[in-house]
Amino acid sequence: MTALELRAGSKALARVREHGLRPEQVKSVTAASGGPKWLILSEFDRYFFGQWLADAQQPITLTGSSIGAWRMAIQAQADPQMALDRFLHSYVYEQRYPRRPGPAVISAECRRLLDLALGDNGAREAVTNPRRPLRIITCRMKPEKRLSGPGLYSRLLGAALANRRDRRRLGRWVRRSLFETQAAAATLAAPDDLPTERFELTAENLRPALLASGAIPGIMEVMHDIPGAKAGTYLDGGITDYHPALPDAVGDGIRVFPHFYPAAIPGWFDKSRCERHNQLPGLDNTLIIAPSRELVASLPHGKIPDRKDFYRFHDAERIAYWEQVVDASRQMGEAFLALAESGQVAEQVKPL
Repeated sequence: MTALELRAGSKALARVREHGLRPEQVKSVTAASGGPKWLILSEFDRYFFGQWLADAQQPITLTGSSIGAWRMAIQAQADPQMALDRFLHSYVYEQRYPRRPGPAVISAECRRLLDLALGDNGAREAVTNPRRPLRIITCRMKPEKRLSGPGLYSRLLGAALANRRDRRRLGRWVRRSLFETQAAAATLAAPDDLPTERFELTAENLRPALLASGAIPGIMEVMHDIPGAKAGTYLDGGITDYHPALPDAVGDGIRVFPHFYPAAIPGWFDKSRCERHNQLPGLDNTLIIAPSRELVASLPHGKIPDRKDFYRFHDAERIAYWEQVVDASRQMGEAFLALAESGQVAEQVKPL
């Protein structure tokens, strides 16, 4: 069974077919929103970052929204393998919720998981790592004030309706808010697809920025007034950048996007708008590495995990299912190393 599907934008495709894929080519790594979907990439990250990219000396900018931002914050730490061990174990085996948990309960559990992922020194390590500049994508609702309840949901409805007509109209309702280390900020030209504001990522605002990046309204508590940023209501970065592909300056290198699917969706409201898929400014330089259809079909229930698993399954059933997904992720990592070391990536990659 083929474990991987490789897809590349036009420039990345030409570079990989001409030169193969080598660690020194990678200038940027992107990670998407998706909640428990990240489990199909959990062990892949260990092989990709911990083995294949371990000796790469060039700075590699790490960008993520929602759970993707959490994954990248783990990889920016001094000991990412240990941080991944802590986070993965607790995420799979220790998450427990009552039958109908409210946002306060889920947010408290997310804070506990984040504390485990960052440990005692992870926040400072993640924002000072010269080899792994870090960028976290959040959204800030307009206007600049605290929003909650009906006031927040009415503005989200307005954003969804505006986006339905034209993605660019989303900017009338929300701002893409980037929290970046100085080194990460230097790699990104100002995106022109949506209004974008940029703030310095520090050890003091890393936690609230990460929590905001995954704060799905109605599921988690949104964040207000993040230190070092404008006043207002910050929430799920997937609203503007569900599968982010910001135009990082990669020169003659490439961006690698380990992903759940072999395609990219611009924003959360674009999921049903197939004509907008793969229409992102940074995809020309991007190589997507995703689980193959065969691998996904072989999983229990024929799918990768999602947050509804907490409602579909009892904890023991969910854990057993997720364990098999983590094992499949290990297959992805082994398959990638085999392809990269054999020089066969160029033969396997297809156009995006």
